[in-house]
Amino acid sequence: MDETKAGTSRVEKRQSLTFNWEISNGRFLRRAETREEEEEEEEEEEEEEEEEEEEEEEEEEEEEEEENNNNNNRNKN
Repeated sequence: MDETKAGTSRVEKRQSLTFNWEISNGRFLRRAETREEEEEEEEEEEEEEEEEEEEEEEEEEEEEEEENNNNNNRNKN
């Protein structure tokens, strides 16, 4: 009987170690996925900010061109 109990407890320990490893591994994977998602979101935000800055610069350039055209037209008159 002692051998059976000892054998059973070894199996239980292995199962529990495997289970614990799976849980730990799952947490690690979830953390890794979360980090990847955060990095992707940050990259997307940076790209959006760059696009907005480019649009603002284009708008400013267009406004400057309009002002220059208006000034040129005034000078011609």
